[in-house]
Amino acid sequence: MRHELFSPCVVSSNNIGKKKFQLKPIEYLLSNVNHVEDIIVLGMISQLKENKFFIEDQTGHLPLNLSDAKYHSGIYTEGCFVLAEGNLVDGIFEVKALGFPPAEFESTSRAYFGNINYFGGPNELSCKSSIAMSQAQLSIDSMVVFLSDVWLDSPSVFEKLQTLFVGYSDCPPYAFVMCGNFLSDLKYGLRCNELKEGFKRLADLVAQFESIKENSYFIFVPGPQDPGVVRVYPRAGILPHCTEYIRKKLAKCHFATNPCRIQFGSRQIVVFREDLLQKMSRNAIRIPDQDKLTDDLAKTLICQAHLAPLPLHVVPIYWNYDYVMRLYPLPDLVVVADKQKSFTHTFTDCTVINPGSFPFNNFAFKVYVPSTKQIEDCVIPNE
Repeated sequence: MRHELFSPCVVSSNNIGKKKFQLKPIEYLLSNVNHVEDIIVLGMISQLKENKFFIEDQTGHLPLNLSDAKYHSGIYTEGCFVLAEGNLVDGIFEVKALGFPPAEFESTSRAYFGNINYFGGPNELSCKSSIAMSQAQLSIDSMVVFLSDVWLDSPSVFEKLQTLFVGYSDCPPYAFVMCGNFLSDLKYGLRCNELKEGFKRLADLVAQFESIKENSYFIFVPGPQDPGVVRVYPRAGILPHCTEYIRKKLAKCHFATNPCRIQFGSRQIVVFREDLLQKMSRNAIRIPDQDKLTDDLAKTLICQAHLAPLPLHVVPIYWNYDYVMRLYPLPDLVVVADKQKSFTHTFTDCTVINPGSFPFNNFAFKVYVPSTKQIEDCVIPNE
């Protein structure tokens, strides 16, 4: 690891008093039959036997005793990578402290990888290295609007969307990013025809505002309950059968995958629609602090550099496409569209936001200003 805590110790006046740590592979512990103290291991938490947790790396695995462990901030689940400090006693790793690997600033990662484009898109070189793009981005006073749970079968949602478009008609944003679920109640089957009718009504509504129709992009990200292919990530966009009308009506609409990535100048944005807070809390090996739950979620995603550090039976992922779930190098903005309350947290120059459920959070949404990286909390008031 490149972090200064694990770098080789060099004798100098600057390093006096600084504590250094040396990571040991699990095979080192397996080869020691005697008592081994004060060891730090980097590995993944797994449950190889029912109700019994292990730590494993490429060299082996060891059972864990977490009864006296001190947990640093974060949500610890099966499948996440941790730094475990403790002692090896009779073949069991007695954990004294458990924490996440330190996150790495995007600038630090870029210094090692150069201008290679790891974010995605048609360019071979990263847009972060383009001076022209950065300057153009600073000269554009634009914004991106994020909404989640945009129920197209709800009259109250359409009423608030109309108010939203009226407010932005004089100054259209660069894009509206609308996340599912796009129907309020999906327990009665797929309801594809109802979804198709909902997008038709939305297209007719947007067409009433010529400035928005001509200048704003509309990006639709499917929710976990929306009709479509099997619920495995990355998930394909909304079925073409449901979107044929709106595609013809709005030239600037895109039906993205879930998760999706947006490049705005040199700014990198990742959008993921999933109820992560609930799933990670339910599958945590230790009950999270309710007062710091959203803060811990944001830190966990950034330190794990992954959108879903959970077992595959909780959040299924296509093995060959797991790279689209990764957050390394860190983007500028991660949008976790969760049905829980909205939040905004920033770690290592990466901002994690949740716009919250549009109908359940008093019709609240988030606005991102790429030129300044500013996040604005907005609410459509009741008339």
